[in-house]
Amino acid sequence: MKLDLNIVLKEIYSLKIVLCEKDEEIEKLHKQLANSCRQNKILKDTHASLLSEITQLNNALSDLHVSISEMKKNDVERKTWLLEKENLQNVFVEKEKIQQKEIEELKKELEKIQLEYKENMKKEQLQIESKALLTYESYINKVKEKENQILALQEEKEILQNEKNQELVKIRIEFEEKLNKLKSQLSKTKGTHPLQDHLRKDDIFRQKYIQIEKESKEETSKLKKQIQELQSQVDNLKYSNRFLNLQQTTPQNITRQERDKLTGTAEESFKHATKRLKTNENEFSTFNKNEIKSSLSEPTKSIKKKLFNIDQNYFGKSNI
Repeated sequence: MKLDLNIVLKEIYSLKIVLCEKDEEIEKLHKQLANSCRQNKILKDTHASLLSEITQLNNALSDLHVSISEMKKNDVERKTWLLEKENLQNVFVEKEKIQQKEIEELKKELEKIQLEYKENMKKEQLQIESKALLTYESYINKVKEKENQILALQEEKEILQNEKNQELVKIRIEFEEKLNKLKSQLSKTKGTHPLQDHLRKDDIFRQKYIQIEKESKEETSKLKKQIQELQSQVDNLKYSNRFLNLQQTTPQNITRQERDKLTGTAEESFKHATKRLKTNENEFSTFNKNEIKSSLSEPTKSIKKKLFNIDQNYFGKSNI
């Protein structure tokens, strides 16, 4: 049997064509496989990212479950708190009602106490005013008595001062007359030198006379001081009367503390004035008109005695 080469060649050529087509299909399959591998890698990556997202979502879900459970617990607690709040509000309302009743009762008691206090204050004010009026009248009478005594003493002082001045003028005139007589006698009997000795004696006599006059002025100044002390007593009494007037004119709206302060200051001023009056009343009782007369007449008597003694000694010595 003989083979036909052309047919064989045709078959070989056709097989080559088929092989080329198969190679092309294999290359396409390789390319598809590479693409599928790439897609598989991409899918793996996406799968890993999705797994991480799923884990995150699971964690978030677990957190949500925890928060939901906590919210449920909080809701229960909130309900309990609301119940407690309502209970407390009810208790507070009841206590407010009780307190309101107590406040009303206390207001009534306070009004009663205020009325009693006002009545007591009125009674105390009347008692204080009556006492103040009595003390005021007594002090006014004392002041008037003291002023009358001072006026009488001042009149007596002026009279005695005038008498004293008149007696001093008389003594001075007598002294000058005797001195002139003595000078004339000495000028007739003796010379100039003895006359100078007598003039020196006259100077001594004048100095003694001036000293006596000084003593009389000192005694009159003492009397003036005593009168000034009496005047200060009268001023103290007037000062205490001012406090009495202040105590009488205090308003009724004043508080108890302010009234106590005013009465305290008034009582202190009264005590101060009465102490000074008690200490000075003994002196004032002894210091009467007769003593002032004697104290004013004593300087004139002492001046007369001293002048008489000086005059006797002087004339006795001159005669010798």
